[in-house]
Amino acid sequence: MKRTILSALLATTFLSAGAAYAEVTVYGSIRESLEYDQLDDAGGKNYQGEVQLIDQSSRLGFKGSDQLDIGGKVIWQIESAIKTSGNGGTGNTTWGGRNTFGGWQGDWGTLRFGNYDSAYKTLLTSSDLSSIFDNFADTADFKGKGTVYAQLNSRLQNSVSYDSPKFGGFQVRGSYGLDQGAETGNNSPIYAVSALYSGYGFVGGLGGYYAENRTFSQASGAANADKTVTTITDGASTWATNLALGYKFDFGLQLGAGWEHVDSDDGKTGSDWENYAVAGNYKFGQFEVQGAYAWSDELLGQADNSGAQASLGLVYYATKQTRFYTYLVNVDNDGKGKFQNNSGSLKPDYVDQDGFALSLGLRTDF
Repeated sequence: MKRTILSALLATTFLSAGAAYAEVTVYGSIRESLEYDQLDDAGGKNYQGEVQLIDQSSRLGFKGSDQLDIGGKVIWQIESAIKTSGNGGTGNTTWGGRNTFGGWQGDWGTLRFGNYDSAYKTLLTSSDLSSIFDNFADTADFKGKGTVYAQLNSRLQNSVSYDSPKFGGFQVRGSYGLDQGAETGNNSPIYAVSALYSGYGFVGGLGGYYAENRTFSQASGAANADKTVTTITDGASTWATNLALGYKFDFGLQLGAGWEHVDSDDGKTGSDWENYAVAGNYKFGQFEVQGAYAWSDELLGQADNSGAQASLGLVYYATKQTRFYTYLVNVDNDGKGKFQNNSGSLKPDYVDQDGFALSLGLRTDF
């Protein structure tokens, strides 16, 4: 449960009795699992399974707003990843390493400046589609860098983003990732846009992504860190399109499917590939069964550089804030494939390694 505190800067000590107080919301999430993980090498080497604790992207955040006389309000947020164990976790654990920004919000929409998820990423992670495609612990999640789907999902470190209001169930979003290494002579911005719809049980989204002078790599997607000049190639480009559709039935069943096309060009030759996903969940009482199957077909245009991930889970919602879960996860790589799950607990050392995980965990939000 989110708690609102009065940030008085140690009120009676540092402020006079007439000073104004600013409202600050403290929020966060503790996400942790105990896992049995196993990797197998088709070349003959078997890896001993191991039991380990895996953090599932726990976080701590502060946010607030200030109403303006001219209309609208200033908004801000500082969010940091925290690790409950030494393994797992996909966030930057430095202060403000997760979504951290200042912005302005009004009847015309929301404008953010700072470190924020691209409009391409929020298509599946912060929309009405997320309950179908993103309602997984990281171990069972199939999206992100190194995985079989949404490999260009990224948080743009220096960005301007806009979310429109919803009009009849429709919304548009856009992101512009500034190139902070421009003084090196490279101009390598990242653009993302998405269109969303929700109504009459249907949910859908169409996203586009373009990275200028940046090539794609399986391990890092299209890098967007400041001054990462080694990943910038003059004349290169990376394009992507993501289409996701779903339907939410009245009796607790949700089903969805996604298709993604990615094209990367180093300025001389290009390659393209397709990613696919099907997902669904069924909620009955305080329980929910979740399932997903996603696959990447010949990533970077290379034959046999393909892989798939299957995830099946059972979630028990103990309260509105706390859930317990168990997941079975399988990552299946082809001859040149080197795909992993989102948490990295099934990260292969070599190509053609398959992974298996049994995860037991909890998530509690505040």
